[in-house]
Amino acid sequence: MTDDYQVVCQAADDFCAKVRRYDCNRRAEEMPGPNVVPDRDRVAASRADDTSAILMAYAQLVEAIENASPPMAERDGPFFPPFRRTWALPFARRAGPAMTDAYQRRYEDHRRRKEELLTEVGERLAWGDDLDVKLIHVRRSVRVFTSVPLAPSAWEMICAAAQDAPQSCNRQALKLKVVTGTVVGELLAGGEGWLSGAPTVVLIFADMGAYKSPVERDYMPRLDAGVMMMAIVQAATVCGVGSCIVNPHIRQSSVNAFTEAFNLECRLFCGAVALGYAAIIPDCPEKKPLEELVEWL
Repeated sequence: MTDDYQVVCQAADDFCAKVRRYDCNRRAEEMPGPNVVPDRDRVAASRADDTSAILMAYAQLVEAIENASPPMAERDGPFFPPFRRTWALPFARRAGPAMTDAYQRRYEDHRRRKEELLTEVGERLAWGDDLDVKLIHVRRSVRVFTSVPLAPSAWEMICAAAQDAPQSCNRQALKLKVVTGTVVGELLAGGEGWLSGAPTVVLIFADMGAYKSPVERDYMPRLDAGVMMMAIVQAATVCGVGSCIVNPHIRQSSVNAFTEAFNLECRLFCGAVALGYAAIIPDCPEKKPLEELVEWL
């Protein structure tokens, strides 16, 4: 790894840390606890400080990329670890309108390169201008897809997200198998009427030999799979790729066909995720109030 590459990676890590801090602080403000009245002046000052830190870190990241030799955009392969990009570039778009004059000039000077980088990582999601927009809020369960295949850069991010997903005791017992909706759609009860139209379906299996305790075997594989599926759909959202988690129930009449096609190793089938570019993006369904969701004890 060259010195320039290390500088870019360090700048990317610093930017991601600032973004995570911003989101953590905003979540803390939204749920301050019982009988706590937020100090509006303190909240406003905190937001301003966090935003300023993010913009400064992003300016340093752009400068590191621009000063690298040879230019990062001209290299083969990813210019820094792929899942870090899923935080950095989309958030930078959201932060854009709040730029200072000095940074705006820097941004204009480097607009061409920035657009090349955004294109590389699959810029498809139209992020809003409000820094409070959360990734979790814009994700939707998509069941109607176009026939356009996933971009290689999107696959790179999604696979990196799956790889980085937390797993119980770091067992890493899960196995992903990638198929098309046409070959699996009618085998899964949860995909009836729509899964066959998904360009890509990721099947998730668990090697039960990794779970030694009889108690753990009842729930831990599915917990690991659930965490990984959420990482996959969140990364897909960043890439502008539609996704939907699929009920793992296999039709009784299809068990043998499913096993012969996808599970000769006799692993535990934990679920699936449909992926593709959305033809229809559904509206957000109504959510129950926070006071019904959260109980403070």
